Formats: sequence, structure tokens, C-alpha cells
Amino acid sequence: MHIKEVKVSVLIYVLNDQPHIEKCVRSVMDQSLQEIEIILIDGGSTDRTPEIIEQLRQEDERIKLIQSDSGVGCQFNTGLRLQKENISVSASPMTILRPTCICDSMRLR
Repeated sequence: MHIKEVKVSVLIYVLNDQPHIEKCVRSVMDQSLQEIEIILIDGGSTDRTPEIIEQLRQEDERIKLIQSDSGVGCQFNTGLRLQKENISVSASPMTILRPTCICDSMRLR
């Protein structure tokens, strides 16, 4: 998929989330709003989380994997610095978004 104009940055903070990360990221990839960037900030995973993300990144160029110091605060600040848009959505690796979640949220503005 080619990125057109990014409208929303989705920030996902991960640390050893191997059991959940693929379902979470796929739910973001499948959003009805496709003009998004998906930034995963890894706080130092020692399981297969980075490998799974890398496999997903091969499927979708909107995905970026960033290594950061451990701790959600540090990861959060790293994600905010790197996002392209002022509109951001943060999600936990256990989050599964319904396909219209981001689009529906933007209509509320």
C-alpha cells in the first residue's frame, strides 16, 4: 500500500507483547481510514515482538518500528516526537480496533 496523505498517527507502545501484537496491528491495518501511519515503539522486548512487527512491516509500509528506552513515559514521548500528524491515537498491544473506529472518532470533531 502506498501512503497518500497521513491524517492520523497510531502509536502503539510494546514490551514483550508477542501473544497480542499481531491481532492489534492487523486491526489498525484494516481501518476504513487508510491514511494513517502506524508507529510501534518498543521498550526493549526480549521475546518475538520485534520479529512479528518486522514481518507485518514487510506487508504494510505504513508500519514503523522504533526502539526506545524502557518505560511507557519514554516510549510515549518518543512516539509523539516522531509522529507526522497532530491527531494521534494511542493503543495498547491488547487493543483490537473495529474497522471504523478511527474514522468514527474523527467524525466527532
